[in-house]
Amino acid sequence: MALDLSSITVLKTRPTVQPCGIAVGDVMLRIRQLRSADSHAIEQHLLGLAPMDRRARFLGNLADEAISAYVRRLNPYRAVLIGAFDPSERLVGLAEAHPTDVLGRVELAVSIDATFRHHGLGQRLVTRALALAFVHGAESAELNFISGNRPVIALVETLGGRFGPKLGYALIDRYASETQAT
Repeated sequence: MALDLSSITVLKTRPTVQPCGIAVGDVMLRIRQLRSADSHAIEQHLLGLAPMDRRARFLGNLADEAISAYVRRLNPYRAVLIGAFDPSERLVGLAEAHPTDVLGRVELAVSIDATFRHHGLGQRLVTRALALAFVHGAESAELNFISGNRPVIALVETLGGRFGPKLGYALIDRYASETQAT
């Protein structure tokens, strides 16, 4: 899948993604970059994940307090956070790209409300997060996931990523993902 950089706007110091609307089934969702003011929506989204979804997202069983603490530590000036909102302004999808200790690499995470899965929303959010992370200078993105997570495996394949060296790990190179056919 080719990354579409046309929705990226470079402000004086920080590129941003322009908001847009997409149809998922018969519901129109609004996708936009998230800011500090969105922390409550992020927290509600992550707290609303079912136990298996929390395990898939965080690679473990996190209690509500741990998720709330995680959200308090999020820094939208360091991480790329892209969200999808339903018509009632509830966050129903979240893609995150966090800087890692490896120079030029981000770690990706994605969570989608069960109602909106299997419609390509995760791919759309991750593609936007990747595009913005690459504009910020990232050269690659890594994903750590439960090895049987078929949607993540399909996402990595679609974006031209490669798996390994350990089970449940994938790397997406900037240039490989930009040259994938749509």
